[in-house]
Amino acid sequence: MKYIKQEFADFHAKGTPQHYIRPQIEAHIHWKELISRMRYHNQSLSEGEIVTVMEQLEKTVSELLAQGFAVEIGNLGYLSPSLGLKKGKEMDSLEGNDPKRNAQSIKVDGIDVSINRKFVEKVDKMAHIEYGGTVRLRQKVYTKTQRLEKAKEHIQRYGFIRIFDYMNLVNISHTQAVVELREFANDPETHITRQGKKASLMYVLK
Repeated sequence: MKYIKQEFADFHAKGTPQHYIRPQIEAHIHWKELISRMRYHNQSLSEGEIVTVMEQLEKTVSELLAQGFAVEIGNLGYLSPSLGLKKGKEMDSLEGNDPKRNAQSIKVDGIDVSINRKFVEKVDKMAHIEYGGTVRLRQKVYTKTQRLEKAKEHIQRYGFIRIFDYMNLVNISHTQAVVELREFANDPETHITRQGKKASLMYVLK
């Protein structure tokens, strides 16, 4: 198994790339491939027998879930139904006295999966993990003139712009944002000026 370092948006405006690790999915194993691999581990079973067992498992589990049971699937873990409201319906009061609510407005909207911790540990022991690369965000690149127009549009809409607003708006570093906003404020033709100091510093239109 290979792992990927995935970059994500820096919503906290720290000015440094943030990332998490995730597995690199090599391919999706579909039904026929799964059956084939199951038969590889037990040659005494025919493909037809495995298909019959799998189909019966699916049918039985769906029936039990529909009746409100949580179903254990061997050492994998448990499946259980989750409920939600049908489209256009609203949640009633906790007391349930509202005449607008009845069971017909509720549906099964998902299946919750609770994986057995021992199964996770088993997969971990079998896995040989190695580095598979880095995936970075594809961020739009603006020219300095375009960045100025973006800043002015933001000020016109919100009344001001701060350094971290500008960073995220035009996809630049904290240092570059500080320098550019200072340059804009020092250029009378931009009509941008500074207000406040340090933490309360913001840029507005004259």
